[in-house]
Amino acid sequence: MDYANSFSYSDSRVPQNSTIIHHGDTSIKIGKYRSANSDEIRPEDNLLLKSKSRSSVKIDEGNLENIYSIIKDTYPEFDEKNYVITKGNAQSINQNNGEIEETEYINFKFKVGEFETTSGFTIKARNNIVEAIYDNTVDFNKEMNILNQENSLRTRSTNENDIELLKNEAINELLEKYNNCVEVNPEDVTYKYLYDIDTDKKYVEFTIRNTIGDNSTNEVAEAYDTVKFEI
Repeated sequence: MDYANSFSYSDSRVPQNSTIIHHGDTSIKIGKYRSANSDEIRPEDNLLLKSKSRSSVKIDEGNLENIYSIIKDTYPEFDEKNYVITKGNAQSINQNNGEIEETEYINFKFKVGEFETTSGFTIKARNNIVEAIYDNTVDFNKEMNILNQENSLRTRSTNENDIELLKNEAINELLEKYNNCVEVNPEDVTYKYLYDIDTDKKYVEFTIRNTIGDNSTNEVAEAYDTVKFEI
Protein backbone atom coordinates (compact mmCIF):
# COMPACT_ATOMS: atom_id res chain seq x y z
CA MET A 1 0.00 0.00 0.00
CA ASP A 2 2.85 2.40 0.83
CA TYR A 3 4.43 1.71 -2.55
CA ALA A 4 1.17 2.35 -4.42
CA ASN A 5 0.49 5.53 -2.46
CA SER A 6 3.97 6.90 -3.20
CA PHE A 7 2.81 7.90 -6.70
CA SER A 8 0.63 10.78 -7.88
CA TYR A 9 -2.78 10.04 -9.39
CA SER A 10 -5.24 12.19 -11.29
CA ASP A 11 -7.89 11.16 -8.74
CA SER A 12 -6.83 12.37 -5.30
CA ARG A 13 -9.09 9.86 -3.51
CA VAL A 14 -6.73 6.96 -4.27
CA PRO A 15 -4.61 7.14 -1.07
CA GLN A 16 -7.55 8.39 0.96
CA ASN A 17 -9.49 5.18 0.33
CA SER A 18 -6.59 2.81 1.01
CA THR A 19 -6.96 0.38 3.91
CA ILE A 20 -4.83 -2.62 4.80
CA ILE A 21 -5.91 -5.20 7.36
CA HIS A 22 -3.15 -7.29 8.89
CA HIS A 23 -2.43 -9.73 11.72
CA GLY A 24 0.88 -8.44 13.01
CA ASP A 25 3.84 -6.32 12.01
CA THR A 26 2.80 -3.95 9.20
CA SER A 27 6.41 -3.69 8.02
CA ILE A 28 6.73 -7.45 7.48
CA LYS A 29 8.41 -8.44 4.21
CA ILE A 30 7.28 -11.39 2.12
CA GLY A 31 8.79 -13.29 -0.78
CA LYS A 32 12.12 -12.00 -2.06
CA TYR A 33 11.83 -8.87 0.09
CA ARG A 34 11.50 -10.68 3.40
CA SER A 35 15.05 -9.84 4.51
CA ALA A 36 15.05 -6.23 3.32
CA ASN A 37 15.94 -3.50 5.81
CA SER A 38 12.81 -1.40 6.26
CA ASP A 39 14.94 1.75 6.58
CA GLU A 40 17.18 1.24 3.56
CA ILE A 41 17.00 3.69 0.66
CA ARG A 42 16.50 2.02 -2.70
CA PRO A 43 17.23 3.94 -5.92
CA GLU A 44 13.79 3.12 -7.29
CA ASP A 45 12.13 4.87 -4.35
CA ASN A 46 13.17 8.28 -5.73
CA LEU A 47 13.39 9.64 -2.23
CA LEU A 48 14.37 13.27 -1.71
CA LEU A 49 14.29 12.87 2.06
CA LYS A 50 17.12 10.68 3.36
CA SER A 51 16.67 8.38 6.35
CA LYS A 52 19.08 10.24 8.64
CA SER A 53 16.92 13.37 8.61
CA ARG A 54 13.48 11.76 8.88
CA SER A 55 12.97 12.33 12.59
CA SER A 56 13.72 16.05 12.33
CA VAL A 57 11.22 16.99 9.63
CA LYS A 58 7.77 17.85 10.95
CA ILE A 59 4.53 19.24 9.60
CA ASP A 60 3.41 21.85 12.10
CA GLU A 61 -0.35 22.43 11.88
CA GLY A 62 -0.32 22.17 8.11
CA ASN A 63 2.79 24.33 7.65
CA LEU A 64 4.69 22.83 4.73
CA GLU A 65 7.67 25.21 4.67
CA ASN A 66 10.01 22.39 5.76
CA ILE A 67 8.87 20.33 2.80
CA TYR A 68 9.34 23.20 0.36
CA SER A 69 12.87 23.73 1.65
CA ILE A 70 13.86 20.08 1.14
CA ILE A 71 12.48 20.02 -2.41
CA LYS A 72 14.34 23.24 -3.22
CA ASP A 73 17.60 21.56 -2.20
CA THR A 74 17.18 19.39 -5.29
CA TYR A 75 15.10 21.77 -7.45
CA PRO A 76 16.04 25.40 -6.58
CA GLU A 77 13.38 26.74 -8.97
CA PHE A 78 10.56 24.91 -7.18
CA ASP A 79 7.60 27.20 -6.44
CA GLU A 80 4.66 25.78 -4.48
CA LYS A 81 2.32 28.20 -6.28
CA ASN A 82 2.67 26.02 -9.39
CA TYR A 83 1.15 22.99 -7.67
CA VAL A 84 -2.25 21.71 -6.60
CA ILE A 85 -1.97 20.33 -3.06
CA THR A 86 -4.25 17.48 -1.99
CA LYS A 87 -4.25 15.31 1.13
CA GLY A 88 -5.51 11.85 2.03
CA ASN A 89 -5.22 9.41 4.93
CA ALA A 90 -4.60 5.69 4.49
CA GLN A 91 -5.26 3.24 7.33
CA SER A 92 -3.75 0.02 8.56
CA ILE A 93 -5.81 -2.05 11.00
CA ASN A 94 -4.28 -4.70 13.26
CA GLN A 95 -6.82 -7.51 13.59
CA ASN A 96 -5.09 -8.83 16.72
CA ASN A 97 -5.61 -5.77 18.90
CA GLY A 98 -7.82 -3.48 16.87
CA GLU A 99 -5.18 -0.76 16.67
CA ILE A 100 -5.60 1.68 13.78
CA GLU A 101 -2.62 3.52 12.36
CA GLU A 102 -3.09 6.38 9.94
CA THR A 103 -0.61 7.55 7.34
CA GLU A 104 -1.06 10.95 5.74
CA TYR A 105 -0.17 11.44 2.08
CA ILE A 106 0.22 14.95 0.69
CA ASN A 107 0.40 15.34 -3.07
CA PHE A 108 1.91 18.29 -4.93
CA LYS A 109 0.61 18.04 -8.50
CA PHE A 110 2.14 20.33 -11.12
CA LYS A 111 -0.42 22.60 -12.80
CA VAL A 112 -0.31 24.92 -15.80
CA GLY A 113 -3.27 27.25 -16.19
CA GLU A 114 -6.38 25.09 -15.91
CA PHE A 115 -4.51 21.87 -16.64
CA GLU A 116 -3.38 19.49 -13.91
CA THR A 117 -0.72 16.82 -14.34
CA THR A 118 0.30 13.78 -12.30
CA SER A 119 3.87 15.07 -12.16
CA GLY A 120 5.07 16.35 -8.81
CA PHE A 121 5.89 15.14 -5.31
CA THR A 122 4.23 12.89 -2.73
CA ILE A 123 4.90 13.30 0.98
CA LYS A 124 4.32 10.49 3.47
CA ALA A 125 3.87 11.40 7.16
CA ARG A 126 2.83 9.75 10.41
CA ASN A 127 1.95 11.76 13.53
CA ASN A 128 3.10 14.91 11.72
CA ILE A 129 6.59 13.43 11.22
CA VAL A 130 7.63 13.25 7.57
CA GLU A 131 8.87 9.77 6.66
CA ALA A 132 9.42 10.17 2.93
CA ILE A 133 9.26 12.63 0.06
CA TYR A 134 8.82 10.87 -3.29
CA ASP A 135 9.98 12.56 -6.46
CA ASN A 136 7.30 11.92 -9.10
CA THR A 137 8.38 14.66 -11.49
CA VAL A 138 8.42 13.76 -15.19
CA ASP A 139 11.00 16.34 -16.24
CA PHE A 140 11.45 19.36 -14.00
CA ASN A 141 13.36 21.45 -16.56
CA LYS A 142 10.71 20.74 -19.18
CA GLU A 143 7.99 21.76 -16.75
CA MET A 144 9.71 25.08 -16.05
CA ASN A 145 9.95 25.70 -19.80
CA ILE A 146 6.22 25.00 -20.15
CA LEU A 147 5.48 27.58 -17.47
CA ASN A 148 7.55 30.19 -19.28
CA GLN A 149 5.75 29.72 -22.59
CA GLU A 150 2.57 31.49 -23.57
CA ASN A 151 0.70 28.58 -25.11
CA SER A 152 -2.75 27.03 -25.29
CA LEU A 153 -2.32 25.33 -21.91
CA ARG A 154 -3.06 28.65 -20.24
CA THR A 155 -6.55 28.94 -21.68
CA ARG A 156 -9.61 26.73 -21.59
CA SER A 157 -9.76 24.57 -24.70
CA THR A 158 -13.44 23.66 -24.68
CA ASN A 159 -16.62 25.64 -23.99
CA GLU A 160 -19.47 24.67 -21.68
CA ASN A 161 -21.61 23.23 -24.50
CA ASP A 162 -18.74 20.94 -25.49
CA ILE A 163 -18.30 19.87 -21.87
CA GLU A 164 -21.99 18.97 -21.57
CA LEU A 165 -21.85 16.85 -24.74
CA LEU A 166 -18.69 15.09 -23.57
CA LYS A 167 -20.22 14.51 -20.13
CA ASN A 168 -23.20 12.73 -21.67
CA GLU A 169 -20.86 10.67 -23.82
CA ALA A 170 -18.80 9.74 -20.74
CA ILE A 171 -21.94 8.64 -18.87
CA ASN A 172 -23.06 6.53 -21.81
CA GLU A 173 -19.63 4.89 -22.03
CA LEU A 174 -19.79 4.01 -18.34
CA LEU A 175 -23.32 2.60 -18.54
CA GLU A 176 -22.31 0.49 -21.52
CA LYS A 177 -19.23 -0.73 -19.65
CA TYR A 178 -21.43 -2.05 -16.82
CA ASN A 179 -24.29 -3.25 -19.06
CA ASN A 180 -26.62 -0.59 -17.62
CA CYS A 181 -26.49 -2.26 -14.20
CA VAL A 182 -25.39 0.90 -12.38
CA GLU A 183 -27.13 4.21 -11.77
CA VAL A 184 -25.60 7.60 -12.48
CA ASN A 185 -26.85 11.01 -11.40
CA PRO A 186 -25.51 13.62 -13.86
CA GLU A 187 -25.15 16.04 -10.94
CA ASP A 188 -22.57 13.68 -9.43
CA VAL A 189 -20.28 14.00 -12.46
CA THR A 190 -17.30 16.34 -12.17
CA TYR A 191 -14.55 17.17 -14.63
CA LYS A 192 -11.11 18.72 -14.88
CA TYR A 193 -8.44 19.36 -17.50
CA LEU A 194 -5.34 17.15 -17.63
CA TYR A 195 -2.06 17.57 -19.48
CA ASP A 196 0.21 14.60 -20.24
CA ILE A 197 3.74 16.00 -20.17
CA ASP A 198 5.27 12.89 -21.76
CA THR A 199 3.03 12.91 -24.84
CA ASP A 200 2.17 16.64 -24.93
CA LYS A 201 -1.53 15.76 -25.08
CA LYS A 202 -4.44 17.50 -23.37
CA TYR A 203 -7.54 15.84 -21.96
CA VAL A 204 -10.75 16.60 -20.18
CA GLU A 205 -11.39 13.91 -17.55
CA PHE A 206 -14.79 13.15 -16.05
CA THR A 207 -15.14 11.53 -12.64
CA ILE A 208 -18.45 9.68 -12.44
CA ARG A 209 -20.00 8.48 -9.21
CA ASN A 210 -22.08 5.39 -9.89
CA THR A 211 -24.12 3.20 -7.58
CA ILE A 212 -25.63 -0.26 -7.51
CA GLY A 213 -28.04 -1.72 -4.99
CA ASP A 214 -31.32 -1.02 -3.27
CA ASN A 215 -31.81 2.56 -2.10
CA SER A 216 -34.93 1.61 -0.14
CA THR A 217 -32.89 -0.61 2.19
CA ASN A 218 -29.75 1.57 2.10
CA GLU A 219 -27.82 -1.40 0.73
CA VAL A 220 -26.05 0.62 -1.93
CA ALA A 221 -22.47 0.27 -3.11
CA GLU A 222 -20.79 3.21 -4.81
CA ALA A 223 -17.78 3.56 -7.07
CA TYR A 224 -16.01 6.33 -8.91
CA ASP A 225 -14.94 5.79 -12.49
CA THR A 226 -13.07 8.14 -14.79
CA VAL A 227 -13.53 8.68 -18.51
CA LYS A 228 -11.29 11.06 -20.43
CA PHE A 229 -11.28 12.53 -23.91
CA GLU A 230 -8.38 14.08 -25.77
CA ILE A 231 -8.99 17.72 -26.67
